[in-house]
Amino acid sequence: MMHFSEVLFVATSVTMMNPGTCLSAAEHEANLLSEIQPKFSKYSIPDIQNNTVWCSVNVYQLLGLIEKENIIEAKLVLFCYLFLNSINWNPQQYGGIDMVLIDSDTVWSPVITFLDIVSIQYSSPRFPYLMHNGMFVVKSEFITAKLSCLFDVTDFPNDVQLCNISLRQAIYLKIHFNISHIPGSLEEMSKFYIENDSWELLLPFEVWEHAMVGGDGEQSLITYQLVLKRRSKYYDKVLIYPTLCISGIAVFTHFLPLECGEKISLISNLFLAQIVNLVVLTDIIPTSSNHFPRLGNFVIGNIFVISLSLIFGIILQILFHKRHTIPPPSGWIRFQNSYAVWAFGLSRASNHYKSTEGLSGDELIDHISNQWKYAVCLLERIFAYLHFIYFIVLVLRFLDVKYVLFYNFSE
Repeated sequence: MMHFSEVLFVATSVTMMNPGTCLSAAEHEANLLSEIQPKFSKYSIPDIQNNTVWCSVNVYQLLGLIEKENIIEAKLVLFCYLFLNSINWNPQQYGGIDMVLIDSDTVWSPVITFLDIVSIQYSSPRFPYLMHNGMFVVKSEFITAKLSCLFDVTDFPNDVQLCNISLRQAIYLKIHFNISHIPGSLEEMSKFYIENDSWELLLPFEVWEHAMVGGDGEQSLITYQLVLKRRSKYYDKVLIYPTLCISGIAVFTHFLPLECGEKISLISNLFLAQIVNLVVLTDIIPTSSNHFPRLGNFVIGNIFVISLSLIFGIILQILFHKRHTIPPPSGWIRFQNSYAVWAFGLSRASNHYKSTEGLSGDELIDHISNQWKYAVCLLERIFAYLHFIYFIVLVLRFLDVKYVLFYNFSE
């Protein structure tokens, strides 16, 4: 077994061979091939050391994520080699030749299949080559693959996604061999990874070697776990910050005077803005009821409370501008004449309105209407405070702060 840095050096040095530069080198290579070629057969497995094929899969470039379909598209590098017990030579006897290319149509090659891959496309394959010490590199190629993953967008846009890539022998083959991971390959290949501007691939990723029992017996597998962290700066600026601003503005609309004619229009516009945010969010994230994002709950919660604000505001506008002949309930009048209204930033109603003694006709109606106007202002202020508390709870829940009112205490 060789460390991946040694294997990588050998793989890159293949291109240094140029048999045509020296006739004696070409003759040595022809003699070497004539000796080792009969030992290969396309339909029978050679004598493999420890019956083990060493493989490694590395991510060269992350092409993108199709979140609506739970698909990750990536460019991978597949590298596999094995050691042959019966084939080796002394390079000094063959003009210093320590490796030769082998025709892939004349030798056996392990059939490796991928799990969790929807589609795969092979590109730029290299011919297998054999080293003097018996190391036979059977696969060295780029792969463009679409991986099927299960996305959890609960923490969107600060979410971290996990995706597995598993290698195993093709199940329809009767020839069984072990597949093992090449030590050090992830650390070496991570130097060549091309960064993605939307997702950060946390390197090196986890690797497990395990066995799977099937109809043809036990088979070895290699599983690579990709850990992808979303780069959230874009979503913070175009989605989260505007959503928080709109929600904050909705709270302060309750402090506008009831005489303001544009108050209902402003609340309606804020309601439509939150609807647009929800539409944008549903276009981005996968349609899943099990992993609904906290940001979505925050937007829906604000849509709910803004809807109540709109309905409540219309009712208060009607009560405020109507000429009343029946005074407010006596209990409410006592409340608005008490010092408790100071908690809502208002002074007592008795400081504004005189006694009804000696009033009749239009004066009495104006006095009762003024009592209703004060009652409406007090109701508006109470609803504003409740809206503010609800907004704080939504923000804390969105930020995943534990032990908050209406939050999951079991976490």
